[in-house]
Amino acid sequence: MTSCHIQHTNLKIEHNLTCNKASLNELCYINIDNDIILNYDYFRYIANSKTYHIIIQHIINTFEHCLSSQATLTVHLYIKSITLTELDKHLQFIKFFAETLKTRFPDKLEKCFVYDVSFVFYQCYSIISNFLDKKTQQKIQLIKQKTRNSF
Repeated sequence: MTSCHIQHTNLKIEHNLTCNKASLNELCYINIDNDIILNYDYFRYIANSKTYHIIIQHIINTFEHCLSSQATLTVHLYIKSITLTELDKHLQFIKFFAETLKTRFPDKLEKCFVYDVSFVFYQCYSIISNFLDKKTQQKIQLIKQKTRNSF
């Protein structure tokens, strides 16, 4: 693969993401309460190994913008459509993302609400949480999927 081809491919990716700026803005944004909203449905639409760095940068920029007007972050993470296959597919991104947040925003998380948590994700989190410090664990609240009969 030539350097010219690589540059062309990168420009194409950048162009596609620019065209999908709306998707990036739906993936991660600040709501009216100044909380961060992260929506996996949009991540799955645009995420791959070639776009991870753009997604990470967008999220970092959103976090920094939010922190410019307040000391801590409240994050609402919507993961209704995530599967084990997708978790595995994006595992390197998840690890890098977690490390980036830990390094760039230490002690900035006030609370993280994770919505529409499936049973499988809940089981995975119960294993993952063993690697989180107690202070961080207490900031994360998993909210399971509602059943059809729940009101």
